[in-house]
Amino acid sequence: MEEFHSSDGLFVIDVKDGENNKFTEYAKNVINNEAFKYRGLSEESNVVDLALEIFDYVKFKTIRPTVDNSWLAEYWHLKAESGEYSSSPLEEHTDDDGGVVGKVNAILLYPKLKNPAHGGELVINEYTSRSCNDVVPIYKFNFQPENGYDYRFIIMRGDISHSIEPILGPGERECYVIQLPRIFCLRNDTFEE
Repeated sequence: MEEFHSSDGLFVIDVKDGENNKFTEYAKNVINNEAFKYRGLSEESNVVDLALEIFDYVKFKTIRPTVDNSWLAEYWHLKAESGEYSSSPLEEHTDDDGGVVGKVNAILLYPKLKNPAHGGELVINEYTSRSCNDVVPIYKFNFQPENGYDYRFIIMRGDISHSIEPILGPGERECYVIQLPRIFCLRNDTFEE
């Protein structure tokens, strides 16, 4: 498992297929979770427990949601035919006050694809957190298969601005997203948000 830390607000984990570790199991559990088939979700789904474990592993201060509308699980699928472009319906954005009211921590899981398209990369844009005074430069996360991983988890605070490049077919991109409320500046209990 390869890990990449860029700041307190962003954490990346690449998991190679066949590795016997908790993130391989997390990936499989996320992909097979019934919660991603629906937008109106129940707290009974184990996707919340799964997300809390992941946030705890990377020491992101996250709280268990108290009502159904205080968390989000969603699935994105972009597909493009040969020579065609397909764009995400979301332009550059942050996750805070988006699908969930208030501040959030987010997990993005990109699974291995049989026919990956060109483009479709996640672009993290520069941002400044007012409470932590972190500055994160622009990063582009490449999901081409030659990187040698099968699952990539991107775990980030909801005030990080990001976008998805258009994809050029033939191929497709998938992404599973989980958002839960956050309570503190990540990895620093001194600064309450």
